[in-house]
Amino acid sequence: MANVSVKSPDNSAKIKRFLPPPSQKFFAKEVQRAAATGEERRQRSEARQAELPDLQHLQTSLQAAIQSPKRDNAIERDLEAQIKEIKDRWAAEDAEQAARDKDYMNNATPSAVGILEPWIRLDLKTHQTAFNYFEELPAGMTERGVVDMCRELDKPLKAKRAAILKTPQTTAETAAVIAAAVERMGQKTILNVRSVRFLDYNLDRDKFEQRPFKLPNVALFDGVGKALSIPDAMGLLCLLFPEEITDRLTALAMNGERDDSGAMNRGDREAALDAVDAEILANDRRGEFWIRVCRAKNIAGGPRWTQDPRAILDLA
Repeated sequence: MANVSVKSPDNSAKIKRFLPPPSQKFFAKEVQRAAATGEERRQRSEARQAELPDLQHLQTSLQAAIQSPKRDNAIERDLEAQIKEIKDRWAAEDAEQAARDKDYMNNATPSAVGILEPWIRLDLKTHQTAFNYFEELPAGMTERGVVDMCRELDKPLKAKRAAILKTPQTTAETAAVIAAAVERMGQKTILNVRSVRFLDYNLDRDKFEQRPFKLPNVALFDGVGKALSIPDAMGLLCLLFPEEITDRLTALAMNGERDDSGAMNRGDREAALDAVDAEILANDRRGEFWIRVCRAKNIAGGPRWTQDPRAILDLA
């Protein structure tokens, strides 16, 4: 495979400045693989475009032969046969390429440039340290077998992470969120009420005047430039009965459940998430190491599953 340099000058500068030498080599190989795949597609497209005028000429000739005052069936059949031969060959080439693409996606490991370039451009701002992952091949295993094992292990780990994210909050945390919202709405409403305590002084008439009091309203817009004001009943309820509103809304949010056995507080959730993320990263590091070993031995390592640059570039 020919050497391919990074095209973006900014990316090149960041790579040389912030990535350790082993990671620079890993990135260069990903760029080379992407370039080789793109070159193969380009050559295939150019070959098809070069033959397209011949097909168009045959189709034009066939149409002229059909519209001729004196038609020749032999000429028409010959032109149709040539057109069919080209189309059939193209269809066979497309089917073969589709099968190759499917096999490639199922067995070969595509380039990770699409993942790494945005990360280098946007997130690579400090010097990175090489992790230097290494492992001897386990007894009775093949390189591709280890990769497949890591790929399968990723599924339950991701499911475990999703379960942590979906676990409900405890009743206390749910009530705290609702209580804060009720308090905010009550505080907005109380501004209207407290203004009644004060008087306005009219300098021209040299007298005190009572400030007008109006119950707070909510404006509803009809979408055509008009607004309708209605009393802010919820605001008043939150102001007058904050504990009762909080309790009732919390009960609705908990759907009648009072047992926190299936809930998780914030501290436990963050700790569990950190733990499963560490497992996922460790599995990704191992899988990417054996993908690199497969490539070095010209073994089809299968599709990668991680999008973590730390695993792909073996960074700490």
